[in-house]
Amino acid sequence: MKKLSIIISTVRNSDMFYSSDPKKHIFEDLFESIEFQSDYHEFIEVIIVDGIYEYRNLKKELDSIKKWSFNYKIVYPNDTFWRRKKLFHLNSSFNKAFLESNGEFLFFASDCVHFPLDFFKKYFYYLNMGYCPHSFFFFTYDKKLIVRGSYINDDNFKNFNCNFNKIENYTCHNNKNNIDYGYTIDLTYEDLYANNFLNYTKISEPFVMDGRIDNLIIKDQNIYKKLSDNTEIISVYPSWYFGNMSISRDDYINLNGYDENFDGFKGLNDCEIGVRYYKYKKFTNPKDNNHILAYDLYAYENLQKNYNTDVVFMRDSFIDANALFMYIYNELKIIHANNYKIPEEVFDKLFIKTDDSFNIECQDYYKNNRPNFVLKELLK
Repeated sequence: MKKLSIIISTVRNSDMFYSSDPKKHIFEDLFESIEFQSDYHEFIEVIIVDGIYEYRNLKKELDSIKKWSFNYKIVYPNDTFWRRKKLFHLNSSFNKAFLESNGEFLFFASDCVHFPLDFFKKYFYYLNMGYCPHSFFFFTYDKKLIVRGSYINDDNFKNFNCNFNKIENYTCHNNKNNIDYGYTIDLTYEDLYANNFLNYTKISEPFVMDGRIDNLIIKDQNIYKKLSDNTEIISVYPSWYFGNMSISRDDYINLNGYDENFDGFKGLNDCEIGVRYYKYKKFTNPKDNNHILAYDLYAYENLQKNYNTDVVFMRDSFIDANALFMYIYNELKIIHANNYKIPEEVFDKLFIKTDDSFNIECQDYYKNNRPNFVLKELLK
């Protein structure tokens, strides 16, 4: 059976778990969900890039919970300019983790994810059929599903006989102010499992804070494939390569990893690889792509408190992420990342006009220090 490397980058404190048990370790649910699926331990490794290693010994913390019977390792991010300036450095962290990985396939997850009890059974089922499966995710709070209040319709959930409970003033990591995040629903994971919940998702998308599920409820039937009477999959569009994304090791090498030109700011960091993948494979029809989303393959993402602001924080960007994205892939038509040049005159169109000295410093560094490496040559 093929081997899988689960790669996670984190800058959250160990007790950042947002639940009725605030001291619960941020990775406890993830590790427990993998531990339970023991039939797949020899085919799985977990690699965590710990962005706050200066403040803790993450391996010691995890080993103190219990003795885990699957392989995992903790690695440290590179000491980049962006990290020293407390800005986002997701892509360089993912590339660093890749250099430490051994899997034939890579699964890039968030630091608040954990898996249903049969996740790997389904994942490897699709993988061994020749597909590269991505995963939906459901946001949860205290192991209850979250619904945005404006979408609630009790009729969708009459078979579950559930109650709604409001979450008060939760600060989401990508919002500056407290927001009325929504409602939890008194459904257990066992309820989902027993009632094939994804069938309900087709008419009740608010359960899923994942843009890909909205695209599943679309009229383009040309991208659906039926594997059997009760199993449907959908081919992945270029823009769907983000959270809980899979890719083969060989393809990742040929694409030269995630593009570190997207470090230093938050925006399209984990989406850009899909457009390059399509160009590399020369796809003209999504249905030709063996990367799939399956109704029955999904993960859970716990609500978390904010990032550790000693390491990374949200601030106004010095560059227009969308303009950069469009220029690189429409004008330069890049496939192989991290060793190409952006003409100097183009930066004036990409940079956001600013008088802020910090942003000017970032712009100067960005212009004069472009990533230049070949990932394959860095492998051990």
